[in-house]
Amino acid sequence: MKNNISDMIESIPRVLGLDNLGIGADSITNGVLAIRNESSCRRLLSEPNATVLRAAGIEVLECGGNTELKLVSRNGIWIRARLPTVVDSCTVSELPLYKPRRDYIGPTYKTISEAIKQFVSVDSRTPVIVDAYVPVTGMQCKPRIGCIPATHYRDQIRLDSGDLIRTGIYKPRIAQPTLLSWIYRRITGGSHTYHVPWICTGGGNNYLAMICTPPAETCRVSISDKGLAALEEGTAIALRLKRCSPPWLYTTYLVGNMLGRTPTRLEVKKPAIWSPTGLVPLYASIARNGKSIAIQFIVWNPSPIAVKHELVIEEYRIRSGWLYTGLSRDWEELVPSFNRVYIPLSRNQLAIVSINGVELPPLLRRKV
Repeated sequence: MKNNISDMIESIPRVLGLDNLGIGADSITNGVLAIRNESSCRRLLSEPNATVLRAAGIEVLECGGNTELKLVSRNGIWIRARLPTVVDSCTVSELPLYKPRRDYIGPTYKTISEAIKQFVSVDSRTPVIVDAYVPVTGMQCKPRIGCIPATHYRDQIRLDSGDLIRTGIYKPRIAQPTLLSWIYRRITGGSHTYHVPWICTGGGNNYLAMICTPPAETCRVSISDKGLAALEEGTAIALRLKRCSPPWLYTTYLVGNMLGRTPTRLEVKKPAIWSPTGLVPLYASIARNGKSIAIQFIVWNPSPIAVKHELVIEEYRIRSGWLYTGLSRDWEELVPSFNRVYIPLSRNQLAIVSINGVELPPLLRRKV
């Protein structure tokens, strides 16, 4: 199954929300993504982590020009782009090339829900796949341990459209989510509006995090230089934090909201799939043949550092595992250890993982 990668690669633009820019698998030919729409091209080049496109086999971004630049992402991975810009002496640029937009493009918690549904039968419960805070219930859930009230977030405030809240910081600094990454900005000169799944604003050790919650996928939030935040559209929760952690906010939004949609039907003690290192699966495709199983994932490392992630598939012994990052055209072999596999990823990296396994005997399944 590891050689049958075309379906997974074709799914990446949809999973990342790039279809909103008119970008699909049919736009990619021999590693070249051709975009004739100037605004769509600038939109991609305004992302600090546009190199997630490498997992879709994209090596060159063609924007209709003759100037070629090597664009380096914050994780050190690069992608080439041909641009209509005239550059005489420069060959390398650091992303983002343009000022990031205020409207979010990327996966939502509904994307995660669709991936996890592959592991849930009619009578099964939704698995707790990583350590996650569930905004709608105020619970902190950990795989194989359980869910308890999150005492650190007792001051959670529920927000509806039109609600205002003060950050207490003049000209606050914000963390804004982008395409599987984030950037930092400072609010100066009036009010600024963002269409995002979450946002964090403040300074020092005084931050306010606003996280969209179901049924809203994204929220429209305005933040002023006077430190006033307003939820203009959607539903959200607000948390007072001592520091802003974008990886935690991303996991809370993606996984916590996914779990919050079915709060009374969670499988914590023995989830079908889980990661003790916080690896987030964005998409899954499963093929079963008797007692054998073949799974392909699109996974993302939310951490700002390189991590050797672990992925556990309960009740199956993993026979082989393969990794495709798009950095080369070949699969890399992974090291399985009984029912888990180890996946090395750089910061904020996207990858495709292929796993082949066999179902464990009933007695052994009960003991695992």
